[in-house]
Amino acid sequence: MHTVDAAGHTPGHTAILLRSRGARLLCLGDTFYDPLQLAHPDWRTPWDHDQVRSVAARRRLLAWAADEGVPVHAYHLPFPGLGRIERRGGAFAWRPGLQDRPGDSDPLR
Repeated sequence: MHTVDAAGHTPGHTAILLRSRGARLLCLGDTFYDPLQLAHPDWRTPWDHDQVRSVAARRRLLAWAADEGVPVHAYHLPFPGLGRIERRGGAFAWRPGLQDRPGDSDPLR
């Protein structure tokens, strides 16, 4: 288990990266609240203490998840909140489920 800086929502907001036998799962917490923030990652919410930092953290973590194919848990999305992030131009999109991408190890192994 590794902590990942996600400050912005709160001063010490942290995402968690779980690793096991080559598989990873990134738990994003309050990095975003709604799929609309994936399509519009610069949109802020009134619940973010530092809105500039929350946008930077959101963009950084979503880009990492999309570019490396890291499966994510996002608890503001429909249960069970497990899926993948995909790039869509300068934004992102949610793909529910943990279907393997070519070359991925089993994320639940």
